[in-house]
Amino acid sequence: MSYKLDTITVMIVEEAQEMFELTRAVLQTFGVTNIISANSINSGFRKFCNYNPDLVILDWLEGDLGANSDSSGLKLIQHIRKDKRSPNQFVPIIMMTGYSIKRNISLARDNGATEFIAKPYTAETLYKKIEHIIEQPRKFVKTPNFFGPDRRRHDILYKGEERRAIDIVMSPMENKE
Repeated sequence: MSYKLDTITVMIVEEAQEMFELTRAVLQTFGVTNIISANSINSGFRKFCNYNPDLVILDWLEGDLGANSDSSGLKLIQHIRKDKRSPNQFVPIIMMTGYSIKRNISLARDNGATEFIAKPYTAETLYKKIEHIIEQPRKFVKTPNFFGPDRRRHDILYKGEERRAIDIVMSPMENKE
C-alpha cells in the first residue's frame, strides 16, 4: 500500500553524516519532506522536544558513551519515553545499528524502541518498518520497570490473573492531536 508521507515529520538521530544523508534520501523517495537531523543524545532530545516529530529514526549512538557503555541511543529512547518534558512519549522509534547482535536487539526493545533495523539496510526494509508502524500500531505498556510499546508481537489469550493491571491501551497514532 502507498502512503502519503509528505505530511509527517521524521527526526533522524545519526552521528555519521553519510548515514544521515542516505537515510534522508531514502525517506525523500518515500515522499517525506519534513526531516529533522540531530547527531547526539543532547541535540536529539532538544530537537525532539522542539519539533515533536511523528517518527524518530535513531542510531545506536555508541560514540557518545564509549564502547564499554550502553548505547546513548538507548538513553535517548528513555528520555523520550519517560522524561516529563517529552511532548510525545508514544512516538514510534526505529532503532538502527550495525551491531545487530541479539543483546542489542533485546536492549532496544526493552528500552522502548518500536522497531529495529540492522545496518546496512535497504529502502524496502525501512519502508516495511514504517508500514508496520502505520498498519499494526502496538499498544503501550506501563509497569513499574517499563514504559513503551508492548514487546509481544502477537495477542496472547491469557486467562489467569491480570499480569499488567496498568496497561495503556492507546496506540501512538491515537495519541497524536
